[in-house]
Amino acid sequence: MTPRHRRRARTGTTHNQTAYRLTAAWPSTTQPTRFQTTDRRRLDKVARQLAGAGATVDIEEHAGHGAWTAVRRLEPTRARQPRTTAAEPQHVEPKSRLDDVERLMSRPPIPRDGGKPAARTVAHGRGIR
Repeated sequence: MTPRHRRRARTGTTHNQTAYRLTAAWPSTTQPTRFQTTDRRRLDKVARQLAGAGATVDIEEHAGHGAWTAVRRLEPTRARQPRTTAAEPQHVEPKSRLDDVERLMSRPPIPRDGGKPAARTVAHGRGIR
């Protein structure tokens, strides 16, 4: 029987840290690219970028004790072509684009601060804090 005042042995406190890794292989190279992280979003972003660059990407999840289980495989994707709709003109003259930019960048007729320039941090006329 163990005494009650004894401290229990320390165990791992981060049980929900799942690690992921990907292996990207190109047909032209013999050395694959490896990437490992615990952030699933970052892993997916890197996997999409590598697949877009023409690599076959294998994504694995850490199963513990050095074992990895395959989650999915991404095949190389071709570069996406920009879509154009029928309502959009195919060619826009640079002069008209400059006119649009100048129109957007012009000052509004009424100043937003009511003509009284003041810092945003001034509170009840007590000065900048």
